[in-house]
Amino acid sequence: MSPLLMIPLSRRTFGRSAGGALGTFAILRHARGEQPFKIRCSLDTAPSHIRNVSVTDFLAKVQSAAKGQIVSEVFDSGQLFSDLAVAKALMQGQVEMAAPGAWTLTGTVPDGDFVQLPVFYGRSAGVTHKAADGRPGAFVMQQLESRLGVKAIGTWIDLGFQNFYTTKKPLNSADDLRGLKIRSPGGTGVAWRIARFGAAASTMAWPDVPQALSRGAFDGFVSTN
Repeated sequence: MSPLLMIPLSRRTFGRSAGGALGTFAILRHARGEQPFKIRCSLDTAPSHIRNVSVTDFLAKVQSAAKGQIVSEVFDSGQLFSDLAVAKALMQGQVEMAAPGAWTLTGTVPDGDFVQLPVFYGRSAGVTHKAADGRPGAFVMQQLESRLGVKAIGTWIDLGFQNFYTTKKPLNSADDLRGLKIRSPGGTGVAWRIARFGAAASTMAWPDVPQALSRGAFDGFVSTN
């Protein structure tokens, strides 16, 4: 699951005109020649990823509705920041928007990867949606907004079920993971699950995975389809 986060416009100043709160997409006046507000969105997944497709579509609609007063640019594949580093970038104003995997935010909000808890194992996606879109998800969003100084937009983005993939050893049961070194996207919940199956977790940002995989830096990885 990924929350869509953005620095509130009220934290950014444009000449003599300050933007209003993000939720209202306040109009940035051009009477004195101010430049349109630019939204740089950092994603560390590829353009075809459902998260990228969803966010790009959202920003296109925002840009159209703003009639030239807001422009956006999506930097995919970790061009600006990996998900593991983007929270700090948001706090420092180096990027205006991001949709990091919630498991990468547990250093800021420990409850961020609550959907990784064993109670969700083997359950339907609807069970996770009920929690993420209900009080638990709202509680985490509130913490993220407060601690990162950002605004969470809408509900959570579902990235799909997580799976284990390996390069050489076939996985026919959970026991086949024992003794392997598995790349983790981050977060305590994912690392705990890897360790529970007898494997060793190695945290690595997604943009670095292909090259590390080709070098044999680990035996497999956890990701969604």
